[in-house]
Amino acid sequence: MKSELVCWIDVKVENIYAELKRLFEEQSDKKIKSGAFKHPIICKILSMDNPSIEQAKRRKFNDPDDLEYCFRKYQDVIAEINLYTILIPSIETFCMFMGWTAATMKIVANNASQDIQAVLDLVEDYIVDSQLTAGQSGFVRASITKFRTQVSGEHGQGLMTAKEEQSKKHVEGQTKKRDELLADLENLGFMIELPNKK
Repeated sequence: MKSELVCWIDVKVENIYAELKRLFEEQSDKKIKSGAFKHPIICKILSMDNPSIEQAKRRKFNDPDDLEYCFRKYQDVIAEINLYTILIPSIETFCMFMGWTAATMKIVANNASQDIQAVLDLVEDYIVDSQLTAGQSGFVRASITKFRTQVSGEHGQGLMTAKEEQSKKHVEGQTKKRDELLADLENLGFMIELPNKK
């Protein structure tokens, strides 16, 4: 038996395909200029049939198979869109599709089981690969792609460069743990008692 989430996404995707077909038929009939910026229209279509923010907050995402099913449907929709116009997948468009905000996705990721986290990692891998490939292919400027993949927070992937990774490891290697510091101070003849962390 299909879950409520899967039933919702199936209906949503069917409606999305109908709207995309209408949009691209209008474009071929020249009702929409060929050079028109379609991104806001496509975002509106991706957001269709979403629950209210309050309903979305109460929705549970605890079945990794259901979440992966939604992700696969998102990939199908993105592939369909890219037959007609360029839409590079992003955290934001995935969230529009799911009825989330980017902040909600981070909360889901931070509080998720390992299985749910694995699906969200799959989503992020797909998005990062798509953005890097788009940059490499010249569909977007490489500097924008680099910025999007490195920026942290809700609207980026927060990937580290090799230089940043080495710098972080170097700093972590220099930082001693609490017990090591106390032992060093004791060896130097200091008798210090630090309050316990709460």
